[in-house]
Amino acid sequence: MQSFLLQDWVTVGTDGGAAGVVQASGGWVDLGFASEVVFFLELARRTTLSPQNMIYETAPLRDASTFRALGTPLSITSAGATPTVSRFALYDNPAQPVSRWVRWRTVSQDTGVSWNITFRITMMAYAR
Repeated sequence: MQSFLLQDWVTVGTDGGAAGVVQASGGWVDLGFASEVVFFLELARRTTLSPQNMIYETAPLRDASTFRALGTPLSITSAGATPTVSRFALYDNPAQPVSRWVRWRTVSQDTGVSWNITFRITMMAYAR
């Protein structure tokens, strides 16, 4: 088992022109050894009532066009002291198993609405 900081505290958002934000390639984590990943999303601030989703994505190559979602999008509701935990395991026979590279993407369901959120994501990866 290894722990990783997928994203240190950051504030991201849009001025209403874009629907979402994708993690920069410098922050992607190589999990070529992992068969199970647990994400811990800590949300410190959210400035809009617009529905928002956090999507964890994986890809076999370090190429943005190859990333696919790990499971269904996670609804970001409100800031709080308790992290939101998401688990993805090869043994659960997922539609998209954990591949080599992992990143996050956040999406607002209302385009044209300004929003921003402050969060941090840590994760635990378990070897095959």
